[in-house]
Amino acid sequence: TPGLARWLTILVGAILAAGIARPAHAQFSGNVSLASNEMFRGETISSNDPAVSLSLGFDGPAGFFAGASASVAAGGDDPRINSSVQYLGYAVRKGEVSLEAGVIHRNYRRVIDGAYRKQFFEGYAGIARRSIKARIHVSPDYLRDGRMTYYGEVNARLLELGKWGVDGHAGVSLIPHDIGSGRKGLRRYRD
Repeated sequence: TPGLARWLTILVGAILAAGIARPAHAQFSGNVSLASNEMFRGETISSNDPAVSLSLGFDGPAGFFAGASASVAAGGDDPRINSSVQYLGYAVRKGEVSLEAGVIHRNYRRVIDGAYRKQFFEGYAGIARRSIKARIHVSPDYLRDGRMTYYGEVNARLLELGKWGVDGHAGVSLIPHDIGSGRKGLRRYRD
């Protein structure tokens, strides 16, 4: 939508104008993970079945990054492609602080609530320092009726023991009330 595109353009422009980027090197990454139940913002997207995910990413020397992931779930149902996610963005770093902005396309085979789309776009902006990262996501099409939704999250490394670590996550979704409810404002959901 024009509002989201304008918001992202302004945000990326502000980051670029700050002039805090410094040289970096290109990097490719990959990850394979196994989950007993694949979750998205506090709800199962794998029908409570286990899922294996493959993620690939690229971080460019000028601050641009992109990636994709896909997961396959199996258990109560036959093996199936459960989800796919693609993202593109730009990040800058100054000392221990990095700023990022980007767009994500999410595609899920199953969603619990019929008010939500199985595939949608989100714009986001984030800030990170050391092992703490905060992001704000805005989606113009997460809801089937096209109303704007918002999601904020904080992720942090809570404990590190050699090569092992424990990470924590807190998030809150801000979603408009149902159209027929007569209520205005946003509902709040935590995960």
